[in-house]
Amino acid sequence: MGRIDRRFTADQLDRMARAPGLLFDLRPSADASPVLPHLTSAPLFGLTYASVLTAFPGAAGRSRTETQRQPIEPRVPLLTAPAAFLVDERANSAPESALAHVHQHRLAPVFGATTAGTTCDVNQIWFPDGYLVRWTGCLAQWDSGEVFHGTGVPASDPVQPTLAGVAAGRDEVLDAAAAWVRAQAALRP
Repeated sequence: MGRIDRRFTADQLDRMARAPGLLFDLRPSADASPVLPHLTSAPLFGLTYASVLTAFPGAAGRSRTETQRQPIEPRVPLLTAPAAFLVDERANSAPESALAHVHQHRLAPVFGATTAGTTCDVNQIWFPDGYLVRWTGCLAQWDSGEVFHGTGVPASDPVQPTLAGVAAGRDEVLDAAAAWVRAQAALRP
């Protein structure tokens, strides 16, 4: 077990390359982007993004910029051990963008619950009375053209913690993902 972040080291990557299985726990909202280039041998394309510019209220006052997609280029070493991702409803923003790649390209199963459905830049405005209003600053879409916002990344293997599990001190999402990784690892030569 260990943590990764954008500065994960060559030693950590070497340990992951030798591991019999990998679990990436993104709860509550950890970013998996650093590891994605090591889970693919071909470039990955994720969600399509467009900024929405608002000149004045109403549909006539809104326009969209050109859509953007940032590919994730493969990097060595390629991590080939069975891997699973753990998420819940709190995952949003960068973790969701990374999970969109995992989901769309079927890089690994996702255990837990559907993510929040709020990725992209954040716009905000402070009002004179001290209220802060935040909103998503762009439109994110799946390849199908469906809007990402409000739908999120669905778990391929839905698992919800139960009261009995919590009372017993168990992490049922972790247990389910670890059981799957162990089973897959046992099938390998």
